[in-house]
Amino acid sequence: MRNVAIVAHVDHGKTTLLDCMLKACLPADHKKENQVEDGDNRERVMDHNPLEKERGITIVSKVTALKHSSTAINIVDTPGHADFGGEVERVLDMVDGVLLVVDAYEGVMAQTKAVARKAIGLNLLPVLVLNKVDRPGADEARCGEVESDVFDMLDTMGATEEQLDFPTLYCSAKNGWCVREHPGDTVPSANMQPLFDALISRIPPPRCAPGAVDSPMSMLITMVGHDEHLGVSVTGRLYTGSASEGVAVQALRGSEVLSANMKVIKIERTSGGLNKQRLGADESILAGDIVTFMLGHSAEMVRPGDTIAAAKSDVQAIPPPRVDPPTVSVTMKPSSSPLAGREGTKFSAADIGKRLRAEARTNPAIELEVIYAGADKSKELGVEVRARGELQLGVLLEQMRREGFEVDVTPPRVLTSVGDDGETITEPWERVVVDVDTEYGGAIIAAMSDRGGTLEEMTGSASGTTQRLAFLAASRSLFGLSRSLAEASKGTAIASREVHEWRPRSAVTVADSAKPALVSMADGKITAHALSALEARGKLFVIPGEDTFKGMVVGTYNKGGDKDLEVNPVREKKLTNIRAANNDENIKLTPVIPLNLEEVLGTLRADETVEVTPSKLRIRKV
Repeated sequence: MRNVAIVAHVDHGKTTLLDCMLKACLPADHKKENQVEDGDNRERVMDHNPLEKERGITIVSKVTALKHSSTAINIVDTPGHADFGGEVERVLDMVDGVLLVVDAYEGVMAQTKAVARKAIGLNLLPVLVLNKVDRPGADEARCGEVESDVFDMLDTMGATEEQLDFPTLYCSAKNGWCVREHPGDTVPSANMQPLFDALISRIPPPRCAPGAVDSPMSMLITMVGHDEHLGVSVTGRLYTGSASEGVAVQALRGSEVLSANMKVIKIERTSGGLNKQRLGADESILAGDIVTFMLGHSAEMVRPGDTIAAAKSDVQAIPPPRVDPPTVSVTMKPSSSPLAGREGTKFSAADIGKRLRAEARTNPAIELEVIYAGADKSKELGVEVRARGELQLGVLLEQMRREGFEVDVTPPRVLTSVGDDGETITEPWERVVVDVDTEYGGAIIAAMSDRGGTLEEMTGSASGTTQRLAFLAASRSLFGLSRSLAEASKGTAIASREVHEWRPRSAVTVADSAKPALVSMADGKITAHALSALEARGKLFVIPGEDTFKGMVVGTYNKGGDKDLEVNPVREKKLTNIRAANNDENIKLTPVIPLNLEEVLGTLRADETVEVTPSKLRIRKV
């Protein structure tokens, strides 16, 4: 048996690589059933969440199992975006090695370093997979540079000699081939055998403490799910002992016994993608395996990081993995908009709090603090939600709006902490890496300088057409960064971020990057006649026929400064008894780009809030 995680920077091909591995191992008669056949159906089998399919990114870590020859392999697919780093941190304790996937052309990126640092710290053995070798520019020389960069990166992180002695494979997951040497101009045939050979020879079988198999059962919970009929499910690695269906278990958190009266109703293993397979009544699992226990509705209190152990045993709770703290927070509360209650089905603070507590039970990277009306805490007003970035908050809000919620969300703020001396206030600083065409390098440097960022590194590609710029900047200065970089580079910049360190909070003030707003001064239906006169004032968010109200933001004001402009978007054309050719039907308005949740969160001003409904995003002044 082998336990391995696939880790990489976002869009370097982790999930596509796993598709190829699944296809290589599944029997022919199962390929169609498991959607890993040739063509579109085999793409991103592990991305089952609708948001993952739509955005093309992995949001939640997932476990699957496959069998190659006589070796069973448990594989964990992990997110590549820094905002979902908590998903990576909580699963690495389950595995004994990692497939470190790196784009052969782009090379080491911010999240590559973040996940590699975690793996090295846990003494996991890496296998380097240079993916997308078929890309233009990913020639043998470039691949050699990337391999050297990875070696230097791991060495700087304090990797051991064994960890630095990693094998390197050259792969095109899109085309289904992997080789031990750079293929040059030849096109290898579809074959993933070298990857399996390297994985099995490099990564050791599950490492268990002496006598672990004969000890009482214990499992560290890594993932928590919920089934309407069977209740709570927990997924994790069995550290000691063995387990089978029907055994009595207890839940531990530190020195506390959460519940001493639970039973394993069913044991499942996920294989061939996301297909659940129930273990037979006479089957048992041994220490080192990764499986799912169904524990019933009596296990609602368990969380990731808790321990499931044999009942009436003296097993100690397994130390939970360390998850980096959140860096930003927003407050979510019931909508107080004049248009509240028109679309959603869940409006109250109790509904919002219940939903967020359910999220926090399964996601250790999110923290909550309930806001009450008075000292007696008898009435909830809202919930402060702490997360790792705007993208994580945006995904959570998108899930909630699809479930029928209507919520008001305040502008995000960066969290601070108290230093080791108990007095110094520290704040997160991030390393921002931007790949951009050389002609826009100066504009990117200027945009980051306006945010208080300092240029740490500048490297150019061999062709001289692109640059990689690395900056350090305070997290509080980076809200709305994506839009600023897109404007500065005409949409060509690709940026990645990771929290680099926590520094004493500086006195440097950060200029507000959000533009002043066009604010409605009236209630009613928006008219095309009114919008035609407002287009010259700025970028509009609304279309004719929409409802508006006094204080609602209908667009951005393109004039400099920080003063908003009040406008009347419901003004109608005055009627006369004179026939005119230029009636409203001839008005042509510029198409409106729909508001994006993450962009809205990043550009909200201090005196604004955003109302999130199942179909609308409305910004208003408060």
